[in-house]
Amino acid sequence: MAGRPDHHRSSLRRAAPFLLLLVFATAMFAMALMTSGKGLRSLDVTCNFRLLDSVRSWLDHGFWELGGLLSFRDAREVLPGLPDSLYKSQGSLYVIPHALAHAVWGESGFWMMVRVSTIAYAALTSLGVSCIAGLLVEERQVIGASRRLVPLVMLVAALAAIPQEGIWGALWNVDDRALSAVLVTVAATAAGLAIRLERRWFNHLAAGLLVLASLGCPRMGVMLAITIGAFSALGPPSALLRLRLAALCFAASVLHYLRVLVVDSWGLFNLKGTGPLLRFGFTHEVAERGQSQLPYDHLLQAFGFAWRQSQWAIDRLSVSTNLQHLAIYGLAATGLLLLLGESTRHRSRYQSVLVLLVAPALTWTVLIHQSVSEHPDIHAITWSAAFALGWAWLVFVLCRWLTPRFGNLWTLFTGSWIGYWLFLWQVQYLLRAYPNLRWG
Repeated sequence: MAGRPDHHRSSLRRAAPFLLLLVFATAMFAMALMTSGKGLRSLDVTCNFRLLDSVRSWLDHGFWELGGLLSFRDAREVLPGLPDSLYKSQGSLYVIPHALAHAVWGESGFWMMVRVSTIAYAALTSLGVSCIAGLLVEERQVIGASRRLVPLVMLVAALAAIPQEGIWGALWNVDDRALSAVLVTVAATAAGLAIRLERRWFNHLAAGLLVLASLGCPRMGVMLAITIGAFSALGPPSALLRLRLAALCFAASVLHYLRVLVVDSWGLFNLKGTGPLLRFGFTHEVAERGQSQLPYDHLLQAFGFAWRQSQWAIDRLSVSTNLQHLAIYGLAATGLLLLLGESTRHRSRYQSVLVLLVAPALTWTVLIHQSVSEHPDIHAITWSAAFALGWAWLVFVLCRWLTPRFGNLWTLFTGSWIGYWLFLWQVQYLLRAYPNLRWG
């Protein structure tokens, strides 16, 4: 026991250079966001005013009187009377913090929560995926290898996640999948810690977060039910991913649709929302259906977020920029495939964690592909954690190859360099591809 403080101090000393680089990069990113004329300073966009209208409707007419559904009117002024229609396709959990902030601090509280929630999404995602990357590298690290590889890979994971545009796009257009995607990432982190530390309460926390994610986004609940049910039947034994949890996630998802049926039975509102035939792609419609009238041409367009994302810049960026964007995502996918292959081949004890991070996003993309194709910017957050983990593992694989050939110094320098330039590229893309975002 007496040696444990020395062990912690030694670990902190090994991680110190990487922590300093992370602090520097994050501070520069924050300054870039807040710089007038260059950053994301204005939230004055239609989607945020639709969200504000939903909050005002709840506060003026009552949450339960509207069935907890969103009004989503395109209004910049307070509209009198009950809304004529409500939006049935989204859960309302992600809007509740905005409503509480508005109730306490007024409209300024609402705008504060738009910023704070996005920052929280970035922080939780980066912390979670960094922790998972560290656990995976710790498991696969060769005896005798540099102990600085673990903090290096954790740094790369954080640098890949913090400026992820799928997360920061929530400043101007957010929906229920954002909160649920973050909750799934935190749940996967808790599941990994339960395995590493052998603490059952982490599994209980993970299960609660997965059910909460299902309540927050009913579509995510269905994806989680499919994922957990398939893993419980086909995967290795897991203390967390069992059929009972799949049933709970599905039941939590069904609650939303039962609520929609109840509100519809009142006959007071016209319930809006795209039907399943269109969302699942069983349609002949092509043009003028998505963000910036983005056409829906083919199935593979569901992965179009790897080519371009911002609704403000679709078809306005250079081909070179889009190719760079595709390369960045292609390399992340390569790292993710290498990770999944190695974890399966060596029967990693963290397979259930990887399934939670990847399978729901993939199932969503495959099944609801037409809706995903038309909203690449909103959907991208479901892949943010997997994107960061793919890059972290790719750098780890490269460092394993470099170490016996160039030594620890050049290996660690190269890994840090890649992580920092990946961070910087994402920041530049975010500031260039989302030109209408200005915090005024």
